[in-house]
Order: sequence, then structure tokens, then C-alpha cells
Amino acid sequence: FSDNELYELVNLYASFLVRPRDATWREAADRTDLSVDKRIIYADVAEKMSGKIDAGKVKEYSMLGTAMTYGHPHIHNISIFTEFRPISGQNGIAHLVPYLVIDGTTHDSSGDVDRPFKMQLTPNAAKMLARDITNGLEALNAQIAEMKEKFGDDTVHA
Repeated sequence: FSDNELYELVNLYASFLVRPRDATWREAADRTDLSVDKRIIYADVAEKMSGKIDAGKVKEYSMLGTAMTYGHPHIHNISIFTEFRPISGQNGIAHLVPYLVIDGTTHDSSGDVDRPFKMQLTPNAAKMLARDITNGLEALNAQIAEMKEKFGDDTVHA
């Protein structure tokens, strides 16, 4: 197969999940630049695969992908580092103010641009945040276990 033929096949393979709206698989294959023998193979495979596809599952997993992508902004990258801010006095540094700095970007699915964020936390605020995250994660893990027990392991996508 040439690169162009492989590209056509990849696009056609992706379409196996969704039946052509206005054509049979043979007609869809005939719209490609593939040779006749390769179009026949494609149409045969597409018909066999699509005959085994559960349309409800395709819709379900499409909605799952949407639910996992859209919603609140999510973190694309994050780094955490420490920082000491010096306060000068008459004889040089009089005080050092420590911070935990969280630096990263968030992605909002409604736009293409990641938004940068940076937070500075005092040691006490960092401890509270870490505790709150740990408590939230423990609660979430318990809820996940409960939902898996109630609805099945493959229902919860964590």
C-alpha cells in the first residue's frame, strides 16, 4: 500500500463505527482512490465489522468521550516548587517568607488556548490544600468503589 492508500484506509476504518448515511459500504469504497481489488476488500471488511457493531455502544462511548473531555477546565501540566521571598532590613536580609508555588496550565474545552495559572501558598495553606485533596480523593475512591459495586466495574471510568 502507498501512503495515500494507507491514509484512505485509515479514514475508512474510522468510518466503520458509523454507517454511511447516504450510501452502502460498496458505494463508500467506490468513492475512494483505492484500486478495485482493495475497494472490494474494504467493503467486505466494513460490512462484516459493521454487522457486529452495537450501535448503542457506539453512541454510549461517544457520549463517554464527550463527558470526559468537556466540563470544568482540566490541568494540562503542573509543576510545584518552593520559593523564599527576602525582606531587606538595615543590615541585609531581615526575613525570608516561604511559599509553595504551583505553576501550570488549564485547558477549557470551549477554546483552543491553554490558560496559565500560578498560585503561591504559605506552608499552612499548602498543608490545608494537601489535606483537602487527600480527603476528597479518599471520598472519591469510596464513591467509585460503591458505583462499581452497584453498576459494574466497566461502568466507572477513572
